[in-house]
Amino acid sequence: MSVDLMGMLKDAVSKQVMNKIGGMIGLDGPSTNKAFEGAAGSILGGLMKKSKTQQGIDQIFGVAKDHDGGLFDNIGDLLGNQDATEKLQKQGGGIMDMVFGNDRAKAESGIGQSLGLSSGIVGKLMSLAGPMLMGVIGRYVKNKALNAVGLGSLLGSQGSYLGNYMPAGLTDNLGLSSFLGSAGDAVSNAANSVGNAASGAVDTVGSAASSAGRAASNTAGQAADAGGGLLKALLPLALLAAIGWGLWQFVLSPMMNGANPVAAVGDGVSGAVGAVGDGVSSAVGAVGDAAGAVGDGVAGAVGGIEMPKFEMPGMDLSGFDMSALGDNGSKLTQGMTDISTGFQGLATGGEEAANGLVGKITGFGDTLGDMNIGSMEGPAKTAATGILGQFSGVLEGLLSKVPESLQGIVRPAVEGLIEKITGFGG
Repeated sequence: MSVDLMGMLKDAVSKQVMNKIGGMIGLDGPSTNKAFEGAAGSILGGLMKKSKTQQGIDQIFGVAKDHDGGLFDNIGDLLGNQDATEKLQKQGGGIMDMVFGNDRAKAESGIGQSLGLSSGIVGKLMSLAGPMLMGVIGRYVKNKALNAVGLGSLLGSQGSYLGNYMPAGLTDNLGLSSFLGSAGDAVSNAANSVGNAASGAVDTVGSAASSAGRAASNTAGQAADAGGGLLKALLPLALLAAIGWGLWQFVLSPMMNGANPVAAVGDGVSGAVGAVGDGVSSAVGAVGDAAGAVGDGVAGAVGGIEMPKFEMPGMDLSGFDMSALGDNGSKLTQGMTDISTGFQGLATGGEEAANGLVGKITGFGDTLGDMNIGSMEGPAKTAATGILGQFSGVLEGLLSKVPESLQGIVRPAVEGLIEKITGFGG
């Protein structure tokens, strides 16, 4: 199961300790709880952002190893002793500098504005929350024997929880919105992304084929002027037939038979263009130079096609080196999209949809096994585990929205996938 670090921190800080913190910053109980959550959540969000780079996660891992959670053994006494408290705050200042760097003062000011507190109070509060949060993280890293990659995966999975502890204005202020997202938004946007991708790509194929046809027709027509009137009359008909056959064979027919629309479109581009090239080659076989010119025109027309980027609320892939994953990158994004779309079908599909979703989850788990993620190294492993760590958090949110009647079918598969993902970071 995915881990809620903020929940663990709240459990570790007793009411007595929270009252002492409130006395130090001049706030009552409820106000102290809210302010503490906002401060600790801001630090966690900063850690999540920093963990998107190899240098960042290595730095966080080094700090985490120095915090094994031992401060919780006598946290009440620490806050009751001025020298001990000042030492704790000094540690917190170091953590703040590590997380926010030169933007520390700016972060404190923005957090203060969102919480309605002075930046001085926020700075004092965060200097206390930082060591406590890092104590929770360090203790978990130690108990689970996580390495730097495993810690990156853990931090990447916190997006589905963080929004529960921080006001929206604060997450926007700190630039954390891209890490968050409700389960419903994740399903809806993922499904819309697939639909829009297919629709947009089909339109692009049509435009590309049309451009290719015009380029081929113009070039071959010029060649036909030198080869005879009959050839010039037959060329347009041959080209139209080739284009129509290619689009039917590689795009429309596969989509009607239930093939993945995006994959069908990709094949369609290649197939339709290939058909144009074959048609031109056959029609102007007697004029060899014209066929070469047509090929250049088709390549130029298709070269500008770009498939839409992967987007899912609660996930941010921008900091990962996707090129290091090669073909595995597209397998990850496609599998995650298929699963998210499968969750959407539960609203109306009942047990049949739930069983179908389980099949997708199981298939994705098998795909992950074939990738040998545990044997990956460097940027490839960082990207794979970081992306999957974020996705495990999304899965937790999606699972929480599944109707009770279907939980027994879906939950074991989801928990099994999350457990497998967690194992890659160990």
